[in-house]
Amino acid sequence: MGYFDEEGYYILEFDYNQDPELVMDILKYGSAVEVLAPISLRNRVTKELVNTMSKYALG
Repeated sequence: MGYFDEEGYYILEFDYNQDPELVMDILKYGSAVEVLAPISLRNRVTKELVNTMSKYALG
């Protein structure tokens, strides 16, 4: 279920069971999305972003 919080952010809450597909869906929104919970999903998304950035590192 989704709702707007007091600051105008859209909060979306739902159950899921397929991490890889959900992570790819999250990443397609780039900086327009932030995973707040669960921490395990937030960590998976962070790991994917770090791995992606390492491919574009300068130097």
